[in-house]
Amino acid sequence: MTYPDILSQRSKCRKVPLFMTPVKFPEGFTPAKNSITLNYGVPNQGFFPIAQVQTSVLDAPFGAIDNNKYTVNTVESDPNTIDLANGLQYANSNGLPQIRELVSQIVERTHTPGYPEWKITLCCGACDGLNKVMNVLLDPGDTVLMEEFTFTPVKGYVDNFQAKVVPVKLDLTGKGLDVDYLTDLLANWESKYPDHKRPKAFYTIASGHNPTGITQSKQQRQQVLDLAKKYNFAIIEDDPYGMLQFPDYESKQYSQPTSVDTFLEELVESYSELDTEGRVVRVETFSKLFAPGLRLGYIIANPEVIKAIDAVSDVTTRAPSGVSMLMVNNTIRNQFGGVDGFIRWVMKVKEEYHIRRDKLLDALYHSEAYKKGYISFNPPQAGMFVSVVVNFGCEAAKLAEEVNNLLIYLAAVGVSVVAGLGLSVDPEFSGTRAQFFRLTFACASTHEELSEGGTRFCNAVEQFFANGHVWKQ
Repeated sequence: MTYPDILSQRSKCRKVPLFMTPVKFPEGFTPAKNSITLNYGVPNQGFFPIAQVQTSVLDAPFGAIDNNKYTVNTVESDPNTIDLANGLQYANSNGLPQIRELVSQIVERTHTPGYPEWKITLCCGACDGLNKVMNVLLDPGDTVLMEEFTFTPVKGYVDNFQAKVVPVKLDLTGKGLDVDYLTDLLANWESKYPDHKRPKAFYTIASGHNPTGITQSKQQRQQVLDLAKKYNFAIIEDDPYGMLQFPDYESKQYSQPTSVDTFLEELVESYSELDTEGRVVRVETFSKLFAPGLRLGYIIANPEVIKAIDAVSDVTTRAPSGVSMLMVNNTIRNQFGGVDGFIRWVMKVKEEYHIRRDKLLDALYHSEAYKKGYISFNPPQAGMFVSVVVNFGCEAAKLAEEVNNLLIYLAAVGVSVVAGLGLSVDPEFSGTRAQFFRLTFACASTHEELSEGGTRFCNAVEQFFANGHVWKQ
């Protein structure tokens, strides 16, 4: 299969130096069996001070400890288990084989790419994966399209490789990604951005968008993919929240799907599932569904891209943490019962986030700030964020001052949020569309604390408007 030419010149020219001198054996030569290793500086497992690790899991988020304890020893007979001899040892840059196989099974069960020869590689969390993707796709002067509000550290990864970011307009009233704007932008590129190369890639958080909470429809994704084919650019699909999708707020139905199959059928198809050419590079992570401190993620792409990313890992991070790979692999295989057991855990996580979303929305809808028209918002269909638009009614030039004044009121009542102004790729481009605040329903310890946080936010907004948009003690 021939794949789109999306790799950077840097990546095409990269050569990873070989540590071992390759040996050219004569024809018919057979090396001795049971060779003694005197080559790599790999400590024998007898030097490791940890001889055993035991883990217990919860039966549900915020639930009770399950009695199903699991012990990992230095050497395990089960080939699918990562024992301490391997988990505490050096590993290949793309990760240990047991968890690579497990991740491939998760991808096949959840978001199988639309072409047969896809590959995966592991990374040290999604941020590491995204930085490596930018490394293999971008050359100095290249252009990356990006939603006008986004997880802004990614812009820094683009900057690392001297590329340029061009924002794509978002509609916060519910439409989300403005595909019509993108279509017009690409059709008239030379007149709109004459000093920029045509786009090399489009970076998107399509489900539960950070920071706006918006989820692209299947139709929008297909339209963008069609544009990518027409104008030959890659799609970088960052999807930490894709399995955390919710029903409408009005439904108030808090029950898990009857089966894993039903749960998966209800998910919006990913860009990678719609991709038949190998044009999409998908980045996923265990941070939101397992634990962020493990710093473990994975990348799905065509073989040429994966080979290039592995070459980057060879000269930068090497393999992810062996302890992290051990924890995730063994927990999913031996305590959750495999891929479907992991997805059942995800279903429980999703349902808790669903309840939390509605608790926060209840507080917003019942507030005087909402009833008086000071704020507006759309219930997110996925993820862990609600974007609340504050109707300042000011010009773009005064927005920063207004936002700062409101942040003072928020600090005074004791609630912290993120201002949309700081999440803009280009504040001048976004203008007053940046008059929103990102509220998360992930951090609060209890539902009551979450509701109280939403109430405090709305009270601060009401005080801000009552005092004429200026701070008064």
